[in-house]
Amino acid sequence: MNYSQQQAYSISTSYRSGDRCQVVYVSNVAFTFSKFLNLPPLEIAKDFVNVHAQTPNSEQYFTFAAVAPGFLQLKLTEPKLAIWLQCLPFLLLRLDSLPCPKSSHPLMNDSSLFAIQYTHARCYGLMQLAQKEGLISLEEIAANNIKSRFADFNLLPLDASIMTIASPCPLPWLSAPQQLQFCHQCEYALIIQLVKVVDELCCSDLNLDYWAKTALNLSKAFADFYRDCRIFGKTNAQNPKLAQARLGLVLGTYVVLKVMLQRLGVFAPREL
Repeated sequence: MNYSQQQAYSISTSYRSGDRCQVVYVSNVAFTFSKFLNLPPLEIAKDFVNVHAQTPNSEQYFTFAAVAPGFLQLKLTEPKLAIWLQCLPFLLLRLDSLPCPKSSHPLMNDSSLFAIQYTHARCYGLMQLAQKEGLISLEEIAANNIKSRFADFNLLPLDASIMTIASPCPLPWLSAPQQLQFCHQCEYALIIQLVKVVDELCCSDLNLDYWAKTALNLSKAFADFYRDCRIFGKTNAQNPKLAQARLGLVLGTYVVLKVMLQRLGVFAPREL
């Protein structure tokens, strides 16, 4: 069946965290094609699922399902989430090119902004400490080096840079072939917040007030994570791979908050 024609369609998203995390996207694209193919939406959705099933290694990253009366459900697998987390620092550059949000009033004096700035600085301090203790090696890549490595970033401004974890690379996100190695609800809640924030920044016309609230929610999720999920001391000694994966979440929070603070017109401090 040929689905080459494109029409407008919408996607809804479900985020759940607990002992594991679940990210599910639901699309009505089959209903759109149904209008001009004169076929039931569920039949079209099942066709999409069958085509996906024939793609080599497709189940490693996504699971597709046709849901009555014709929705297409896409669920991210944990290996795909691991890849997404590994690549998250580079979203700093992608998100920074988005249009500036709108504001109904200035937020520079909003007390909640300090909590966001504090979280950003805290993340930076934790990564520096981890580097001193030999858990990770950090690398700040300047614009020229980014352009030489990645053709897609050839339009970056000269002052652009990105912080990454150079070693270990990739980070040990997975403890088993198909599972993230995290073991606490706050870790999965933070991952869900990161995915949700990036989805909203990429797909929504957010105003400045909502963006600030979203950044604050991410800061709160990080505070819960840092309270209950240790990185140093006993964790580092007994399970260094878990400590390194948790530092990956610290880096992810840092780069996303940096973009959000910049878009809010607020200084993103490394120290407070």
